[in-house]
Amino acid sequence: MRFIRDLMIFLAGASFFHGISHIVIEYMGMLPLHTKYVVLTHELNLYAIVGSFVLMLIFMMIAKKLKK
Repeated sequence: MRFIRDLMIFLAGASFFHGISHIVIEYMGMLPLHTKYVVLTHELNLYAIVGSFVLMLIFMMIAKKLKK
């Protein structure tokens, strides 16, 4: 169980970093960001930020339950 708990904590950290990177994209004024397949707008970026932090909370709750 320790390995799974550590994996959940790692995934929570990766999700947190992903959310911070989207906040930086918003702050730097790089939107709309045109990639090869997707145009990242302000609205899609907001969904990415909220989704990342929700996933982070889910991973941390799972890790907390596995600690016992």
